[in-house]
Amino acid sequence: IFALGSAAQSWLIARLNLTERALLLVGGLLMVFSTLMEALYELSTPWHLRYTDALGALFIVVALASQWARTRSLGTARP
Repeated sequence: IFALGSAAQSWLIARLNLTERALLLVGGLLMVFSTLMEALYELSTPWHLRYTDALGALFIVVALASQWARTRSLGTARP
């Protein structure tokens, strides 16, 4: 839920860029609505999508790592 909220507000540790926002949005949707996302994926492609929760968690961790690395290089959490 926090990933969806962060994507909606465009803020996590610092202001989100478009890639981080998309990662959090898709990751949050995969975690919260896993069966719906799996059904939509299987409807649009011939493949079966497994492990939606793990994939969603991976997207969220990548967005968090990106935020952490970007704010660490800036030396501050403010934009």
